[in-house]
Amino acid sequence: MTSKLIVQIALETFNILLLFGGALGVVIGIMLIVDSARVFRLSDRMNTWISTRQAMRPLETSIPVERALYRRHRIVGALIAVGALYALWFLVLRFDSAQIVSVMRRMMQVSVARWITESIRIFLIVCNAFAVLVGLLVLVRPSLIKGFEEWANRQYSGRLATRPLELPHSGPDRLVRANPRLFGALLTVGGLFVLIFLGAARFLLSR
Repeated sequence: MTSKLIVQIALETFNILLLFGGALGVVIGIMLIVDSARVFRLSDRMNTWISTRQAMRPLETSIPVERALYRRHRIVGALIAVGALYALWFLVLRFDSAQIVSVMRRMMQVSVARWITESIRIFLIVCNAFAVLVGLLVLVRPSLIKGFEEWANRQYSGRLATRPLELPHSGPDRLVRANPRLFGALLTVGGLFVLIFLGAARFLLSR
C-alpha cells in the first residue's frame, strides 16, 4: 500500500510539472510572437550563471572510515547482515509487485511494467544477498575483504565529469533572438499539445 501511494504521488507530481511546463510554454510562445523584446529583457535579467562546482567541492573530499570500521567490525558487520536479511525477507516474501504494476500500466503495457518490476526485484535480491555475505565477512574476519576493498576504494570526481555542463552555451539564445516568431509558434503549439494530451489522458483515466 505504501509503495503504491508513493508511486501515485510521484506520477501526480510529474503530471502537474508537465501541465505547468505546457502552460508556461504557451505563455512564453505567445509573448515571443507578440512582444519578443519584453521576453528578451526578462531573459537578460534572469540569465545568471550559477556554478555548482564550488558547492560540490566538500562532497569530493574523501573521508577515511576504515580505521573506525575495523575497530568496530563486529557491530558494523552485524548491522549490514541484519539489514540485508530484512531486505531479502521483504523482497522474497512481502514484496507486492501487483500494486506497482497497476500504477505503471498507466504509462506502459502491462507486460513491460511486470518485466521492469521483476527485474528491479531480482536485482535488489542479488545486491542484498551480496550484502549479507559482506556483512558476515566483516563480522567474522574483515581482513578477507581487504583485497576487494582496495579494488573498490576508488575516488571518482563528479566535478570533473560534469565540467562540460558548467560551460555556458549562448548559441540557442542567439538562435531564438534571430527567429522569435518561429520559436514562439513552436513553443505555443508544443505547449498546447502537452495541455490537450494530458488533459485528455486525465479525463479518460478518471472515468
